[in-house]
Amino acid sequence: MAHWGSLNRVAIISVAVVCTFHLRPAESAVVAVKNVTVVDVEAGAVRARQTILVDGERISRVAQADTVAVPDGAKVIDGERLFAIPGLFDSHVHYVSPETFGPLCIAHGVTFVRDLGGATEMILYTRDQLNKGELLGPEMIAAGAIIDGVPPVWPFSEPLTIPRRLGPPSASSPTAASTSSRSTAC
Repeated sequence: MAHWGSLNRVAIISVAVVCTFHLRPAESAVVAVKNVTVVDVEAGAVRARQTILVDGERISRVAQADTVAVPDGAKVIDGERLFAIPGLFDSHVHYVSPETFGPLCIAHGVTFVRDLGGATEMILYTRDQLNKGELLGPEMIAAGAIIDGVPPVWPFSEPLTIPRRLGPPSASSPTAASTSSRSTAC
């Protein structure tokens, strides 16, 4: 059960930090997460009792908690017993339910995804909403639909039909020239 406890602590700090980017204009743009444990992947170290200052959409400082002056009016989050980790990248998703998937990604520390197959029009619209901050979730790059045969295997695939050849390529065609020098053995 220790694994799930750690995951919940990471999820809580992820939500707390990411949600600061969606503050209403009347709220402070500076957020301080105090006494959090920072996982420093570059140094291969875990640093306890740190303060993270977020100014607008940028982390402006990460340092030992007792050395950081928190600006007046900053929103303060108690990071005791929580962990802050670098954003994770999920390189193979099918982002089918943005209202559910986005908050789940953020809650688990995933801040960037690569969608590898969805209805092109829908996934590009979702990608644009995410990348503009109009939809809660990670930033995204998208490949578009899966290119499939006829009939398509997946409901969101886009079938590709290749025109039937009327005969073999002529000896002078680029296709014939490139295939004539290849071995036919498998």
